Amino acid sequence: MNKSVPRLHVLMKKYRQKLRHIWEEYSFIQFYAPLLHENIKNGTLPPYKFEPFLADGQVRKTTKATSLSALGQVLQNSQTNRVLLDSIGTFEDYICNLAEIVYTDFPEKLKNNSKGQTEKEGEKYLNYIVDSDTKEEMISKIIEEKLRSIFYGNPLDIFEKDKIKLEFKKYFPDNYQHILDEYKEITANRNAIIHNNGRVDRKYVREVVNTTLKPGNKIILDTKYLKRVLSILDGLAAISTKLVIERIYSATPQSKLADSIKSFENGVGKKV
Repeated sequence: MNKSVPRLHVLMKKYRQKLRHIWEEYSFIQFYAPLLHENIKNGTLPPYKFEPFLADGQVRKTTKATSLSALGQVLQNSQTNRVLLDSIGTFEDYICNLAEIVYTDFPEKLKNNSKGQTEKEGEKYLNYIVDSDTKEEMISKIIEEKLRSIFYGNPLDIFEKDKIKLEFKKYFPDNYQHILDEYKEITANRNAIIHNNGRVDRKYVREVVNTTLKPGNKIILDTKYLKRVLSILDGLAAISTKLVIERIYSATPQSKLADSIKSFENGVGKKV
């Protein structure tokens, strides 16, 4: 067995742990928030104090109303947004780590077969060749550059067009187009939160399949939706790893990875 196959299993295990930690932190706040609210309101807990970010060494006191308002903001926006943003960031890191292992073992996958390479890009890669002392160092630099650009443009191209050459082929569109449609919505929600104060715009309406939202609507993230987001991101990672292990390393997913795959196939990945 190629030594990278066990590494891929460990990589997936650590990824699931990170997703679980994100969910546990969210659940922790959701559980204790009502108790915090009650104890702030009845005076058992004092209004909070904080240090303004523009004033070093100063401590500002708040009122009971301000403390309750801050708690409400955490529950309505800050915490739910953080779950979405952190889970997507963790997923994108995972796909990059997956690709890094494959590119290190199979550097030929770094070849750019497109005819669209610019002069600037060509010069950059030429510098990698000239400035590297060994072939391994040169490949490492090219891998680093490749990983940096994986999620530029449309992230769905990774799964629909096998953009990063992990032998996905048409597996995702053929088997999980409904999940890819949801993944598109997930990334659109992320983009709206980051770039448009959490509100829908015309681009969102064009891109998200069957959305009922209209430009100007506020995106609402609730517990049920966030659970599904994490389940989808867990499943996409599991299936991606399965395809890499089977098609590139000619091996079979084992133990918890196999369990993750089965859970996805029989759960959110199952087309109704």
